[in-house]
Amino acid sequence: YTKVPLPIADNHMISAVKLDTGFIFLDGTDSHCVFGVPSGHIQGKEALVALSENEYKIVRVPVVEKERNTYSDTTFLKLTDKGIQGTIKIGMSGYFAMELYSIMNQTDDKTREKFMTSFLSRGSNKFKLDKFEIADTKNPDKYYISSQFELQGFDKKIADDWFLNLNLQKLFEHREIDYPRRKLPVEFDFKNERHYVTILEIPDGYKLSYLPQNKSYKNEIWGFDLFYEEKKNQVILTQRFENNNLLLPVENFQAWNKVLENLLPAYKESISLSKK
Repeated sequence: YTKVPLPIADNHMISAVKLDTGFIFLDGTDSHCVFGVPSGHIQGKEALVALSENEYKIVRVPVVEKERNTYSDTTFLKLTDKGIQGTIKIGMSGYFAMELYSIMNQTDDKTREKFMTSFLSRGSNKFKLDKFEIADTKNPDKYYISSQFELQGFDKKIADDWFLNLNLQKLFEHREIDYPRRKLPVEFDFKNERHYVTILEIPDGYKLSYLPQNKSYKNEIWGFDLFYEEKKNQVILTQRFENNNLLLPVENFQAWNKVLENLLPAYKESISLSKK
């Protein structure tokens, strides 16, 4: 409104409540948005609030901090002669949970199963979802999923050695920004934190023979941590990502790509197991 004070600046009408702590925006276009949180697509935008018939005020819609929008994904793996057997446990909060809650409440059983197969997929196109379960929290701000799957042809067994890339989800592969060709900012749905843990159970009769080095890189735009460790009979890969941006301006494209220059080579690393 402050830069383009024309009727075309409006998108839709919502309700606003003024409390001692400030305004709360109630956006009916997002029926599963948690009370007290603005719908994701109006974060940071200017709202023209009618205080009375003749009095109006331009108010900046709050932006939800990344710590409230969390995604935690843990994958448990077992190696067998027929391939990988796995279990997935996912917990979400904030906009992650609200978005999935909305999708699940607007789909039938057949569509929901197809969506979840795609949503939970990892490793390769040979991923096979056996079953999944959604915990009914009756709260769009919290969402939990558990599932079991099979994955063939992703691990490699050569003579007495077993090789496996624990990076089952290469989330930021092909996410480089094409600059200087791109002239417009990149928009993100919301600020967030993501945690991914992959836990491999070392098969009986085998021992860990190679563990990739840990990797961490952060700049003023975003960053990641990637840690490997061996605990008892398990190999654990922990990945953490954070994005504190809603809009990434052109001058920050190079910094975004710099993080990927450090991350993408790490996606290619595999662990190896050898017979005792």
